[in-house]
Amino acid sequence: MDTTIYVTTQRSQTLAIVDLEKGQCTATIELAGQPLGVVLSADGRRAFVSEFAGDYIDGVYSPGTIAVVDLVKRSVIKKIPVKPFPFALALDDKRRSLYVTHFFAHNSVGLVSVIGTDSCELQREIHLPEDNDIIGGAGGVFTAISSIALHPCTGSWSARQRAPWPEPESARTQSQDHHAGGRPCARPRERGGSSLFSDYLELFGACLRGNTSSTSIRSRTTSS
Repeated sequence: MDTTIYVTTQRSQTLAIVDLEKGQCTATIELAGQPLGVVLSADGRRAFVSEFAGDYIDGVYSPGTIAVVDLVKRSVIKKIPVKPFPFALALDDKRRSLYVTHFFAHNSVGLVSVIGTDSCELQREIHLPEDNDIIGGAGGVFTAISSIALHPCTGSWSARQRAPWPEPESARTQSQDHHAGGRPCARPRERGGSSLFSDYLELFGACLRGNTSSTSIRSRTTSS
């Protein structure tokens, strides 16, 4: 069994490779831009690291970067430019997507960047508005976005039974069919190459803005 873990060190700006059995750091991979979040691909051959302070890419400074690390060669093979303050990461290997939170809002809009792990390029940005009480001192909900996680059953309505928007008939039927077969989750559903996780994160932001009706939500979720 592999006992290796990977740890970002913000001050020394490295990705530390630690052998738990030996209880020591066996190697480091040089990074930049105050590395914070790290996730590994399913095969364990690549790591994606958020560089909070950004880095230079081909001589041009990017205020936020995601470093793609080849763990076999133990070197950075690409830097992906993103908006400032990339923070936590969540990797969806099945849909080949990397989700990146940005700790501070950009122009009063919270951000989650979606990166294609095959192309290693930014595909889209999901905007999350700050709440209305940010000026009142209570601290806006999306002033600082930290953690992010994908549910093991992402794409399944069984994992969203408490969602504040109506469930599409097609998804409801699919979920019931799978539960009838004794499975805990419905098969993840894709639309246009992206998971429902992205779609509903966008809809969540729309609900917060108060400008998305149940009818419009239903039409967006059922269209394909």
